[in-house]
Amino acid sequence: MNDRLRFRVWDNVLKRYFTLKELEAKCIVGFVDGFILGNQEDRYVVEQCIGMTDKKGTLIYEGDIVSDGKDNGCIYWHNTGWACTMFLWQKKLDELEVIGNIHETQNY
Repeated sequence: MNDRLRFRVWDNVLKRYFTLKELEAKCIVGFVDGFILGNQEDRYVVEQCIGMTDKKGTLIYEGDIVSDGKDNGCIYWHNTGWACTMFLWQKKLDELEVIGNIHETQNY
């Protein structure tokens, strides 16, 4: 599977991540191309993998917090591509490390 086509889903009620397959297997909610079907938009946040890994080989997803050891930034979609809230994006991804995400990391 192409890593760029991987998704994870944050559940705002249970406060945990699921894969799309886990949610579909439990018939909790349906998805088409990463979009939620029905009226569950407030409960679930779908985050897509950017198709790249950090310096430890961890897949990087939208909503991840990355660090170069001094500064932190958040990965997000901007217009036509992935971006980072800090200038860290100018660095090579293999120099950055995923240190958390916007849902589970306090003060972010």
